[in-house]
Amino acid sequence: MIDMRFDIHDIIKGLRPEFWSVSLAPLWIGALLVPGNQLRVTLRAFLYTIISGPFIPPSAYFSMKIAAIKTIISSYNWAGPLALMVAASLIVGPLVPGGAYIVNAYFDREGDKRSVRTKHLSIVQDKLLKRGSLVLATLFFFAALVLSFLIGGVFFYLTVFGIVLGIMYSLPPVRLKSIPILDTVTNGIAYGILPTLAGWVVLGGSINQYIIIIAFPIALCTMAGHTALAIPDSKVDEYFNQNTTAVVLGKEKTGVLSFFLLTAYAALILLYSLVGLLPLLTILALVPIAMAIETYFSIRKHIAEEEFLDQIEDYNRIVIYMYAAVGFFFLALVGG
Repeated sequence: MIDMRFDIHDIIKGLRPEFWSVSLAPLWIGALLVPGNQLRVTLRAFLYTIISGPFIPPSAYFSMKIAAIKTIISSYNWAGPLALMVAASLIVGPLVPGGAYIVNAYFDREGDKRSVRTKHLSIVQDKLLKRGSLVLATLFFFAALVLSFLIGGVFFYLTVFGIVLGIMYSLPPVRLKSIPILDTVTNGIAYGILPTLAGWVVLGGSINQYIIIIAFPIALCTMAGHTALAIPDSKVDEYFNQNTTAVVLGKEKTGVLSFFLLTAYAALILLYSLVGLLPLLTILALVPIAMAIETYFSIRKHIAEEEFLDQIEDYNRIVIYMYAAVGFFFLALVGG
């Protein structure tokens, strides 16, 4: 009999909530780009209402903000697109990635105990029982399938594909994470392309050349983040014979690859903004990229050295800036 006694805090830690925004931002980006949907207009009005405080006298600000929010709420069909987006966000945020994280932690638990980044995870610390954790992951995947089936259409098939990728990434003998380059590409598809397409189709868009073009740089950004995160894990992965991209290329070359992917993302966002594929305001997404590049060069000398692991907090800032760029992309779409 499987002991399913879980502490809710341990479950949440196992779902890696710090990474949910990585897939949620592309989901909402895809949704906001669907022509003719009211969601973007409504979110823009809500955002402008929230940030207008410095330009309104304090005595009038609170009452005006409440009145504006009430107007926004009453004028929008919340039972339609927003309800779909909430359901889609549950699937693309905690359910599918969360289940995949638990599967990954189950198969990588011995290596994760030695990793600076992952040794705090519940299953790694044996707070989630091993067999029970797989049951928990199955429940999350099942819930995602049910919700996506209710949404219907292409969204359901994208969800199935995401679940398959999430399982195959860690499950032997396939174990995509141990195949150089393919480990990075898998993350780009799972966290960049699939969520963007999911947001597009959930609000009625049909997959076409335009949304694929838009999803491509988002995938590059998530790939850059994945390769950067793989660097501090490379020593442990090599010890356990995991041929990840970082193990095969080495720390320094993997850092160069991450930098190349990041600059490619920046170049495409700039190009798309200048030629009209995206609002000009989307250029704001380059601000975190500039910060990531500056941080990268400031610590690059540590990449090939053993003391690099002592710089893990500084290097994590690069990843945060990379993923923040996708978040700025979302805010720029709302504002633009």
